[in-house]
Amino acid sequence: MITLSLAYRPPLDWNSLLDYYRRHLVSGVETIEGNRYSRVFRLAETGAAGFFRIRPQGNKPELLLEMIISDTRQLLRAVQRVRHMFDLDSDPVLIANAFAQSKFLRSLQGKYPGARVARGFDPFETSIATILGQVISVRQTSRLMGQLVAQYGEEIQHPVSGEQIRIFPTPRTLAGSDLRALNSTAQKRTTVREFSSQVANGTIQLERAQNQEDFKEAVRSIKGIGTWSAEYMALRALGDTDAFPATDLVLHRVLKANPEIDPEAVRPWRAYLATRLWNEYAHAPNQERT
Repeated sequence: MITLSLAYRPPLDWNSLLDYYRRHLVSGVETIEGNRYSRVFRLAETGAAGFFRIRPQGNKPELLLEMIISDTRQLLRAVQRVRHMFDLDSDPVLIANAFAQSKFLRSLQGKYPGARVARGFDPFETSIATILGQVISVRQTSRLMGQLVAQYGEEIQHPVSGEQIRIFPTPRTLAGSDLRALNSTAQKRTTVREFSSQVANGTIQLERAQNQEDFKEAVRSIKGIGTWSAEYMALRALGDTDAFPATDLVLHRVLKANPEIDPEAVRPWRAYLATRLWNEYAHAPNQERT
């Protein structure tokens, strides 16, 4: 097990991050125990597989990361994925300055000073969850993601326990399956297959370093993927700091009730505005989707 300390600029609201991952947990792939998150993974670019667990390290502005990876040459790539997942390169001062424009936004920033944008470790996995999560609850989405792993995931030996487990299926696997074992609508199964096919053949790229508007336009061209899904993928899968799913039910209601909030004024940090508004209104009825 390789052990590393991942530094960040405080504050960091670790509990809020864990709450997000707990709600969206993919059974068989991810685990949360106490204040520690862990998961198995495979890097699609290289095929390197591994396992990591991560938790706060005392009162230091660091997270303790422990990782096993089949190809240590890919360690840096994997660590970068972890940093991106937990938004460890965010600068709270920049965000606070952007939120200083109004009393409402300042109070929001003061209430959630360490809030980060929780992202997926695997952008393909997170994108599929976005497609499946349209209209239904987070709990139902997690159940469907677990079905995908159990029915179509590749079987590997767990790097730590040695038991046989399954990891999230590859784009090529989902593109080539009828997905009948997935308890979802025919349209969603078709959308998952088409999206997976375009990722597999390179038509859709899931790298962070790309034009985000081009990405959103490409995914919207697939039947069954609308504006909300495209923005949410950009936010959660690719980590676009300016993604803002304005058609989201929570965000739409909040902006309508608070016309003084201008998302354009906080560019390029609108994803942080979305995250704080979701945190603030997460317990309102019918707001599970975030």
